[in-house]
Order: sequence, then structure tokens, then C-alpha cells
Amino acid sequence: MSRTAVLAAFAAVLSLSVAELACEKTEVEITCPDDAFISITSAVYGRTSMTEPTCGRGPESLQSDSCALGSSQSTVEAECNSLPSCSFEVTNEFFGTDPCPNVVKYLNYTWECEGGGGGGGGGAEGFMSAACEGDDLVLRCPGDLVIDIDSSNFGRTETTTETCGFGPASLTDTNCFDTAAPEIIADACQGENECTLPVSIDDFSGTDPCPGTKKVAEVSYDCVEGGDLPTDDAEQVCEKETATIECDAGVITIEAATFGRQATVPTCGKGPASLTNTSCGRIDNALDTIAELCDGETSCEIAVTVDDIGLGDPCPGTVKYLEYEFSCGDGMPPEETDGPDVTESPMPPVETDGPVMTPAPSVGPPPPPPPPPTGGCGGMCMFSFAGGESSFAIGAP
Repeated sequence: MSRTAVLAAFAAVLSLSVAELACEKTEVEITCPDDAFISITSAVYGRTSMTEPTCGRGPESLQSDSCALGSSQSTVEAECNSLPSCSFEVTNEFFGTDPCPNVVKYLNYTWECEGGGGGGGGGAEGFMSAACEGDDLVLRCPGDLVIDIDSSNFGRTETTTETCGFGPASLTDTNCFDTAAPEIIADACQGENECTLPVSIDDFSGTDPCPGTKKVAEVSYDCVEGGDLPTDDAEQVCEKETATIECDAGVITIEAATFGRQATVPTCGKGPASLTNTSCGRIDNALDTIAELCDGETSCEIAVTVDDIGLGDPCPGTVKYLEYEFSCGDGMPPEETDGPDVTESPMPPVETDGPVMTPAPSVGPPPPPPPPPTGGCGGMCMFSFAGGESSFAIGAP
């Protein structure tokens, strides 16, 4: 087994970081075992020592101890991250420039094997990718996993990493954010297995967020199963804008509505300081309000303000948005009439299939007694008639 394979096996099992050095014009090979994948944790191309390593050259070729290409790590990450193996030659051409001409250079790098174990499935968290202006930003997930972005920016937030080969004078503005970058990066990469974006002012908002400062694109992301991605059915409208909901057929039913902030995107034109609270507003806190305005209509408009939503401000100081989902279903919109009310006509008689019932006659005085019989009855006869019984004597004719 080769030295690289042994290192990879130990790195994967023990979750160790492997440190290696490769001289200019030599080949780098990194391989992870089983289902593990590469994670580059550091990389510097140049020379930071005038003694070691000599790379087979004499002292005249070692006269630098401060030569370090600022984009080294992002270049190696783009080549190797999230792959089971990678290889490349350490040359000026690979890194895109010669950081110190006439000096023999080397690549000092560290890497880890993540995942693995042969289990397959599941996701992986905590990926980072960065690229300086003029380079390409590469995001990649291992296997069939897809990108789920946590945060992103084009600008500069600190001075110590991703210097892009420039000194402190070009790195002083650490409050530099291109507010269009998160949505542009998400549109290109969210849900993809791999994506590549050129990094320049024109490729983001087109406006320099901090003139004179050397900028970098940075993305923090996870790799997840495709079915674990957040759904993209919801629509979002920023605070102080108007949401318009329309159905071309059928009528509106509001399925979900939340006012607040649950993610850093959309930025609504604001910087990160206004986007940090991503637990703002209870889920579906605006459902009843928006449903009352829109359900059963073919279209409706909603002013997205604290006052119009009527819930109070769920997180003062954070820029909010309305996120909603709706469907267009069967049903008729409410009818509107301009004429007078129409009086209902009397109900027609109810028809039945049973026998016709004749109303009973009203009860009057009892009928007269029947005439006496023509035959004799022994001088005394009794008759019954409605209303009771009577007896009387019948005389001789």
C-alpha cells in the first residue's frame, strides 16, 4: 500500500488532518478510502522559509520567506474538495500566477477525509468555499448529494484569510457586502451537485461594494439528499413592498403565511447586520390575516408592513419579509350586484308520491236522530247517534 493510501486510511478512521508538502513541478495525489471524500483544510503556494525544503536547488533560489499566494487554498479546494480522489501538478500555470519569480516554490497543504464507512446516504455539513476576484468559485458535493447554502457573500469580512495576494492596505474594509450576491449564488448553486461561478463585480450586482478593497466570494453550505432541500414553492415579498396574488383560473386559498425572517435570503437590499435574526416570527403567524383578505378571491394585494399585517413587530432592527404559499382551486368568487334586492317568490306546493290526504271536516252540531224504524220494537227502542245515546218511547200509530 502506498504512503498516500496509508495516510488516507488513518485520516478517515481517526478523522485526522494530513499535512504534506509538494515542490514546484511535482505531482500531488490525494485519495480517500471507501465512500469518504476530500476536504482541503489549508494550502499555501510560494515559499515561507529560506532553508527548507530546498527542492533540489541551491541557496540562490531560496531567497524568500514571505512568498505566499493568497488564492492558493481556493484553487486547491476547487480542484479536490468533495471528490474521492484528485491529482494536479504544482505549477504557476495551475495556480494562475507566479507569486515570486526566480524563487523555487512549493505547496504546503493539509487535508482530511470526511464521511466514509461505506454506509452511503445521509448528508454532510460544514463545507466552505472561497474565491478571489478574477478566479472561479466552485461548490461541489460528494456522490449524489446536492448543495444547500447556509450563507454567502461577495466582499470582505476579515483581513487574515483569503488575502488574494494583497497586503493589509487593500484589506482594511471588513464591512464590505454585495447585497445581491446571496441571491445570485443561490440561483446558480442551490440544489445542484456542483456549480462554478466567475468572481467579479460584474458577475454580481455590477456595483463595487467597497472600492479599493480586494474582495472575495465566500460560501458556507451543507450537502444533503435532494429530498431534504427546503421547498421552493413559497413566495417572498420584502417589507414595505406590496404582495400581489392572482389566480388565472379558480379562486385563491392561502396555504401558509409567515411575516418575519427565517433565512438570510432574501436580503431585501440590506447588509448582514439586518439579517442575523433568522428566528423572527412564528411560522404561519400571518395565515389568518392573509387568508381573510384573499381566500375566495381571484386576486388580492397585501401591503407588507408591520401596521398592515397587524401582528406588531416580531423582531425590531431586522429587515422582514412576508413568505406565503397559495393554491388556485375550484370555486366561484363572490358575486357583486348593483341592482335592488329581489324578493323571493312563494315556495311551490310540495309534491309527494304517497296517497292524497283529504283534510278532516270541521266538527259541527250532532246530526238529527234517524227516523224511527217501520217495524215495531215493543214500545221502547234505543238508537245510537253521533254525540251519545238516547232512548224514547214510540207510541202506537
